[in-house]
Amino acid sequence: MTLLAILEHADLTSTTGTALSGLVGQHRCVCNESFATRVQFVAGLRSCVEALVRERDDAPKLLVISAHGIPLTGTNLEATDLESIDLWLYADHFAALPSSIVVFLSACFGGYPSLLALQQRSHLCALGPLVDIEMRDANAFQRDLLDVLAKGGSERSLLRLVLSRNRALRTKYDNRFVFGLCDRDGNQFPRRAPGTQLAAPVHGPTVFQIVELLADERGSVTRCRLEDEHENVFYAPIASLGQSAANSSGLIGMRVRSKYQTLEGQEIHLLNPRKR
Repeated sequence: MTLLAILEHADLTSTTGTALSGLVGQHRCVCNESFATRVQFVAGLRSCVEALVRERDDAPKLLVISAHGIPLTGTNLEATDLESIDLWLYADHFAALPSSIVVFLSACFGGYPSLLALQQRSHLCALGPLVDIEMRDANAFQRDLLDVLAKGGSERSLLRLVLSRNRALRTKYDNRFVFGLCDRDGNQFPRRAPGTQLAAPVHGPTVFQIVELLADERGSVTRCRLEDEHENVFYAPIASLGQSAANSSGLIGMRVRSKYQTLEGQEIHLLNPRKR
């Protein structure tokens, strides 16, 4: 049996009608707090930490923080007082947790650098989604995580769970890594995800036409200007087309169908573009 403490954004409970505490099965929830504002988040986090620390040391324990992750922030959590929650500012609150406790940041893009914030003052094993995750997939992962921890929960077994769920869900999430793990030494897995996978929602698919190649200050072609079927203008790296600067000739006029992620403004990243 795994002991569980939950800190959940109130909006998630009201939207689904089901609190995470109702999804623990044979495991035991020792604390269940909700929050909407930053003040409530801090108070709820303190209660969850204190509840877990009070339990016997040899019991497997999981802290779940369930919230809305904000894209391209690395990853801050939403609060209803219009201020986001930056976990780097609350690292001291995790310092009281022994390294045997595992943290699951159940939020869109929760597996990004915010997991490292939990380790500023402690050496925790932390997991989280690397995509704009559907709630049912996050909840299913949580159920599997509780079972794995109840059986011993070594970092190797947690990584096997991450790799297994990534294989099962990769096609559904446009060939992206779906879950990530940060071990007690600060290493991130899968190793190819950090720095290569954008923490932003996916749009489309859309048909784009390449209308111009753009060079950097050294004269190398690194970006292109695109137009969609409504003549809206976008810009994308040549690399996201599967092309390099060396073999970019012949791209002008080419049409591709692709899903995409928005970096900022008109800057986009194409996902698995297919020539039309």
